[in-house]
Amino acid sequence: MLRAGGYPCIFYGDYYGIDRALDGRGQPSGKEYLDLLIKVRKQFALGEERYYSEKSVAGWVRMGGVPGARGALAVVINIAGYGVRTINMDTGRVNKRFYHLATIKHTGSHDADGFVVVRSGYLQYGDKAEGLWTGLDGRADFLADSGCVTIWLEDGVGLD
Repeated sequence: MLRAGGYPCIFYGDYYGIDRALDGRGQPSGKEYLDLLIKVRKQFALGEERYYSEKSVAGWVRMGGVPGARGALAVVINIAGYGVRTINMDTGRVNKRFYHLATIKHTGSHDADGFVVVRSGYLQYGDKAEGLWTGLDGRADFLADSGCVTIWLEDGVGLD
């Protein structure tokens, strides 16, 4: 939903969930995090994309700078089994603060509470729980907890 390539598609079962009686497994509703991703896509997932990857962690920055874009966006995905991982990414913004918009985590449960969306400071990020700063080179170490997708937005612009 937040990458430059492809054509995003949301399926009924992903949004509303699937009853376990229908397929034997079931699937929790993703409505809460999908509504968030839809808003972020419309307002921030625009402009040039810079992609980065390392072992167990990947991330990208959408630069904005095009009509309709409210600012830059950084996204990190951590597939490691445990622990917070960082990835150094170039935002093109010098000495700019990026704030933690949300961390999305699958709980491993297939019931209605299968996903957790943390919209406030995420304590596992320590002193970067609320936000982080880019350096003179426009780069910063963006974080994500294990099994999570974390969204960071350029400070000074909010999500409508």
